[in-house]
Amino acid sequence: MWRILDEPMEVTVGDRTWTAAVGEEVWVPTGAVHRMANRGERPASLLEIGYGHFDEDDIERLEDDYSR
Repeated sequence: MWRILDEPMEVTVGDRTWTAAVGEEVWVPTGAVHRMANRGERPASLLEIGYGHFDEDDIERLEDDYSR
């Protein structure tokens, strides 16, 4: 779950992309392709909360604009 904290952010979950408002909670189902982007001019923050057991090592980057 992502909660948008201080600036709107563009989010993609599955086939849907939208601008999430400040305070909006975005639920990311297990296995869903997901992405976030800050299209604004000011820095933006979000809070990410994971429920249950998960492993950050299973991340598969489908696109990477930052060459990680």
